[in-house]
Amino acid sequence: MNLIIASCIVLLFILLALGIPFYVAFLASSMPILFWVAGQGPLSLASLGTNSIQGFTLIAIPLFILLGNIMAVSGATTSLFEVARAFIGRLPGGLGMATIVACAMFGTMCGSGVATALAIGSIAVPELVKNGYSRESAAAICGCAGGLGMIIPPSIAFVILGDVLSVSVGDLFIAGIVPGVICTAFLCVACYILVRSKVRRGEIKLDRVYSWREKRKTLVAALPLVAIPVVILYTLWRGVATPTEVAGVSCVVATLLARFYFHKFGRKEIQTAFSDTVQSAAPVFCIIVGSVTFGRALAYMFIPQKLGALAGSMGLGLNAFKLVIFGIFGILGMFLDGFILWLVCLPPLVPSFALYPTMDLVYFGVLFQFMVMLGALTPPTAIQLYSAATGAKAEIAGTLRESPLYMLAIAMSTLLLLFVPALVIY
Repeated sequence: MNLIIASCIVLLFILLALGIPFYVAFLASSMPILFWVAGQGPLSLASLGTNSIQGFTLIAIPLFILLGNIMAVSGATTSLFEVARAFIGRLPGGLGMATIVACAMFGTMCGSGVATALAIGSIAVPELVKNGYSRESAAAICGCAGGLGMIIPPSIAFVILGDVLSVSVGDLFIAGIVPGVICTAFLCVACYILVRSKVRRGEIKLDRVYSWREKRKTLVAALPLVAIPVVILYTLWRGVATPTEVAGVSCVVATLLARFYFHKFGRKEIQTAFSDTVQSAAPVFCIIVGSVTFGRALAYMFIPQKLGALAGSMGLGLNAFKLVIFGIFGILGMFLDGFILWLVCLPPLVPSFALYPTMDLVYFGVLFQFMVMLGALTPPTAIQLYSAATGAKAEIAGTLRESPLYMLAIAMSTLLLLFVPALVIY
């Protein structure tokens, strides 16, 4: 029995080292334990996998991905970038800050950090390069600001965290608004600090001045897009609908805007939006199935119970416990995808939360997501920056060199939220 468990653990690390998809590695290493050690049959394992993706809340994931794709193919990203550019583009570093603000605004329609970085980057990078920014600097801005899509509602991360932590997804969405705005402001300050000296030396040009007429025109053009975040936030705040129902209604609103306002949602755009949605959502559900199966194997080996007992024996206070958890996940985020942190690494620790009955799990979920966002930017994995660099056709090493101050801005906003919990409002 112990030999089988040990062999499966070794198999897991071998498969991960070979670059095998996470869900394949989890299934391959956990099923022998469940078959031969736990004695579970094929039908039991099959129902475990299917039940893990049948939750009503999880339907919101492909719907929010579809929402972002509809907005991306309809040209909404261009409108958002032009609004931000018209109002702050003239400032030193203004075009970079406009990119950050555009990522925040697009984050209200797309729950994926990578998708936000690529969608805004496709519009912003050519303009940034034209004004003197290096491709690496542009990729760093898009990659780091793209993480706002994981904080500002609707966030796919919060859909999963709500399920894992057994808290309201709507509360998590509302709680992410103020932290998202704070993080956006910190990133803009970082951009200003980095670019100011280059503007003085003439390496980066200031953007052109927009007249008030042009500003009003860009604002009016993008104003209908406000309908989407308003629908999402109002219905969740008032408790009118569930996150899944809100996601469906938002997709309908986005489709109407794309077809009748932007006049750019024909057969080609529809095919692109739905194809990209399937390609993005399918791996998510595969990871969920693999993670839940692996979690069942961990439960059989009493890993969650042992971790809970270890946490209890340490006798840590609430703040010390949070710092330990965030430190551990900050390190894990350097190597593991966010979905693995949400679905595999976090659930074993959830039972230990019962030791701290005063801990606000919604507040914890927001801070936890900030740590995941930092992990997505930190080498060696740095999936967020690698994706942005690929989209911007920039060198990865150069993109990493341009990113530390932006990562520091995210870390500073995280510390601010840690020491001022009142900023997380829901």
